[in-house]
Amino acid sequence: MTVEEILHAFRNCRRVFPAQAFEEAVAQREAITPALLELVETVAADPVAAGKTNDDIATVFALYLLAEFRETRAYRPCVAIASAPEDASHQILGEVATDGLHQILASLFDGDVGPILELASNAKADEYARGSAVRSLVVLARNDRITREEAVRCLRELFSGRVERSMGWVWEDLVTTVIDLPAPELRAEANQAVLDGLALELYPDLDAMEREIRASPTETDFKLITRAADELDWWECFNRQEYASAPLAREGIEIPAREQQPAYVAPAREPAPLTYVPKARPGPNEPCPCGSGKKFKKCCDA
Repeated sequence: MTVEEILHAFRNCRRVFPAQAFEEAVAQREAITPALLELVETVAADPVAAGKTNDDIATVFALYLLAEFRETRAYRPCVAIASAPEDASHQILGEVATDGLHQILASLFDGDVGPILELASNAKADEYARGSAVRSLVVLARNDRITREEAVRCLRELFSGRVERSMGWVWEDLVTTVIDLPAPELRAEANQAVLDGLALELYPDLDAMEREIRASPTETDFKLITRAADELDWWECFNRQEYASAPLAREGIEIPAREQQPAYVAPAREPAPLTYVPKARPGPNEPCPCGSGKKFKKCCDA
């Protein structure tokens, strides 16, 4: 596949994950990186306008690949996209703002924590994106991209006035980051935030919150992006028939061959793509949409 064919597959992705296009992108890393950077930088230049017209998932694919490539030139454009007003950033990033942005930011990190602090303290940005900026400090520290002391300094700065003292997800992540890092020297600040009702979780104090977190560890949340395809191909929006068929294959039962991506044919007129609408994410204490009766954070979000 050529670079243009790969980008075409990304822009026109529907129900089947474009696995071949991802394999080709990784194999042609040097050739495709400028095109991926251009895509991300164009969106970052005016994310509000991009959010109004964005109808594909190509920007997300580009960010994950650039994160795998450790392409530091994409760090600040990524922050600019995440810093856009909620409607724009959500239309571009979807659930990535909640589930993967912290790993992307840490993987693209260029050595300057300033943009992360600016995003975390930006009251006009999406709450989930701000919380992801805070959690990226844990990823950076655990993967030795910054020292634990630097992460603590950043958190102390956020606790000490850079974040407005009103209840929200960014405070939830500030408090839990003190536990996840861990940063015992900030426990007093974190506990006060809980007592003041700034964090969304309904716990009497930090110790109760810590017990809850320790009961459901999510260590994979603190890893850098090493293979973009592995982070994406299991998403619910893609056809998961191959996963359902895997046990049959192990039993020697014949199953249909995996659906192949259609060959690229340059169209005379581009068909109008379907609109990509990110699914709303339940709150951590809301009932899990799978119907288990458990809280979302203790079930499918664990």
